[in-house]
Amino acid sequence: HPLDGMPRDVAGAYARTLAVAATQAENSAKLRELLEKSVRELPGSRELWVALAKRREQAGETKAALEAYTRAMAVDPSDDVLGAKSVRLAWELAAQAGDDDARLGAYRRAAALAAATAGETPSTSQRLTAGEAFLLARDPATARRWLTPATEGEGSAQAHYFLARCALQEEDSEAALRYLERATSAKPQAELLEQILQAKGEAFHRAGQFDLAAEAYRQAGRSDKAEEMKHFGEIAAANAEIDRKREACLKEQAKLERLRKENQNLMGSEDWQSIERLFSAKMAECRPYLES
Repeated sequence: HPLDGMPRDVAGAYARTLAVAATQAENSAKLRELLEKSVRELPGSRELWVALAKRREQAGETKAALEAYTRAMAVDPSDDVLGAKSVRLAWELAAQAGDDDARLGAYRRAAALAAATAGETPSTSQRLTAGEAFLLARDPATARRWLTPATEGEGSAQAHYFLARCALQEEDSEAALRYLERATSAKPQAELLEQILQAKGEAFHRAGQFDLAAEAYRQAGRSDKAEEMKHFGEIAAANAEIDRKREACLKEQAKLERLRKENQNLMGSEDWQSIERLFSAKMAECRPYLES
């Protein structure tokens, strides 16, 4: 060192060698210091920025690592792996935000980063990353624009799953279930299938189909949620029975009211008293349902 005035080919070889050393060596303060100095003197070296980003990430410095990955992407915008890594670090920062507003703002910045990384001719993986980023930023309309072209081919299952999450954000359970069926038909891997089944449970729950929600959660290995859905189903059935009896009581009440009105000329007679007793008994029977 120093690197000032070093021929370009020599500087490039130096950067690559140092980057490899940084990847293989122990996490030493001296090597970290050398990397920090080298990126200042060779800011156009993708290898050095990536090596520094990894060192910062190992040290738990998520924000600083993201800055280094972003500098590496500025050198090589076409690197899908770097782009996805940067967005995921941005998500980590968002998850650490102190309140909902700060978290949403951080997710929106991550979404903007994902879109910028993808560029004008995004690959399928870039579309999926950007779609998920806008989904986390609670912008389902933009997420859908990124995801829809990815529903054919290798990323189909993942794209349809994310589209289902978009529909759930928009309170459209029916659309979510259609997307989830397509995601299942695309033969997803086990981890994604579990997420799809859990999303099905959520969609069926929102649609009030508690038995189907319980079965979806059971298949996803979520016995706790399956039991919860079963309990909700029992409550819904009990409420439906109360509603049915209330409706029957209202009809009976109207019928007896007409009977009283039609027989007012019998007031005071034994027939009238029989009508009144019938009316009182029926109202006492119906009161719990009419007042619930």
